[in-house]
Amino acid sequence: MNKNLNNIPRSGESETVEFKKSLSESEQILETVSAFSNSHGGSIYIGVEDSGAVTGVQIGKKTIESLANDIKLATDPKVFPSIETIELSGKQIIHISVIESPIKPVWIHEKVFERVGKTNQRVPAERIRQLVKESQPFQWDQQIVRKASLSEVEHKR
Repeated sequence: MNKNLNNIPRSGESETVEFKKSLSESEQILETVSAFSNSHGGSIYIGVEDSGAVTGVQIGKKTIESLANDIKLATDPKVFPSIETIELSGKQIIHISVIESPIKPVWIHEKVFERVGKTNQRVPAERIRQLVKESQPFQWDQQIVRKASLSEVEHKR
């Protein structure tokens, strides 16, 4: 999809916006996909410098398909973001829109990241366990009632 937009977010990088100068920053792009998936989602703009200056990227026949496949293959659980090309100031950029994942954590090359301010932070083991616990639905019938006695247990057949 080719879309024309007047501008990219003028406020610059944030908790939900990341700029990447080129596709050669593939590892950092993947880390940002993980971070956004494990946080509140966000947008990655490729072909934009940290300052917000639009440099553009070369987009070939299979560029978008290759990027989508790289993201899918590197993430666990699989992430399928929306990827589109945008023309700004006569230059092509790529916009990747990542939603927050309902299943966490989202791993990227055996690492987990979260977005903190304008940065992607590697998540320690304790936080990974917390993300797993938070993303699983709570089921009352699987909880142990430690203070219950045998006389309180119902024996219907």
